[in-house]
Amino acid sequence: MINKKSLLVLLIMALIATANAEPCGAVLYRENSPVHYSYFNVPDGAYHHYFGFLEGPAWENKYCGYRTYVDSANRNIVDFILKYQPVAVLHYFNDPTLDEHANNSWGTDCFSAGTTMGLGAFRLFYNNQWLNPQIGKSAKNLDSLVIRIADSSTQTPKVIITYYGWNYSGGNKITVTWTMTTNFNERPAHCEVNIVGNYTGKVVVGMTNNNKRGHPVTLVKDSTKAILATIGKQGGLSEGFTDTLLLAVYAPKEYFSTYADDSQNYGMVLTPDANHTVKWSIAYSEARESSVIYRSSHWQDSLFPTTSVKYKDYPDNKANNHGITSINLNPVKEFYTVSGQKINFHIENNNKTYARPFGIYIERASDGILVRRLGNRIN
Repeated sequence: MINKKSLLVLLIMALIATANAEPCGAVLYRENSPVHYSYFNVPDGAYHHYFGFLEGPAWENKYCGYRTYVDSANRNIVDFILKYQPVAVLHYFNDPTLDEHANNSWGTDCFSAGTTMGLGAFRLFYNNQWLNPQIGKSAKNLDSLVIRIADSSTQTPKVIITYYGWNYSGGNKITVTWTMTTNFNERPAHCEVNIVGNYTGKVVVGMTNNNKRGHPVTLVKDSTKAILATIGKQGGLSEGFTDTLLLAVYAPKEYFSTYADDSQNYGMVLTPDANHTVKWSIAYSEARESSVIYRSSHWQDSLFPTTSVKYKDYPDNKANNHGITSINLNPVKEFYTVSGQKINFHIENNNKTYARPFGIYIERASDGILVRRLGNRIN
């Protein structure tokens, strides 16, 4: 006969296994497990594949999948995944037995971003220089970098990356928060950067210049709609993917300043508003879709969502004007979603998060990393 304690252990193990295998709309993998609903303080010199084969936080909707590289190579790239089915695919990238570059039934990783911006990453634009956040030991301009999966639900995934103490010029430090969201039923992913501190520059967002990489593409710059796009056979991987791709970045017109290119990227310069915020969106379309949007004579209009996107607003820890170099976990109540179910968390002063029995709690480990676990309430 199995006693209550053994049954509890088996139940917890089953819950953990289910959670690890469960597809998510946004996820961050570390040591083969998803890190949900937590702050993850990225260490200096995080090596290539430190966050598994997704290489950083990733999020998706039924049309598109995106991932942001975070490692000591200081790439700060947004890469994308071609999806052949309107289902979650991010969890496939954590399986080392699969070749994500092959034409799998669920899709493929077709794009070679290299050290470019990929699709829709950002840089600070200061004194006509493109400034990239850096965590590598040989070239570092941040006090700390923190990743947060704010919502892992498939309907409204949300990723937040905060760059604390970004030294952008001669010891002048700011804190930059980059929020990435999408909606399952809409193609675009939406980005927002908020800057806290004494910063008078702008922000440049952009994409890979494949014309300079031997992949001739058509460049579209439409300042009346603040659109930057490329169309062409720009897959670029050795596996031989040659289907035509549309890559597009667009912004609300009030943020648009001008276009600017660097040695690897096409860029669009955005001016922060009175709240020190800029916003932009990214989208792509490929030739194997049933309704390829760039084949329409008015494809630019198809970039914009046709339904209202509603996201839950979570209370985030705001930095002060001097730039915060550590994480502030004040007591705060928040609702998170797990497979569409709301769970009420309460972050206590002792940096532990309590949930219902058999729910989720998070505790600060000795190395400063918040770890996701399943189990009983801890008193």
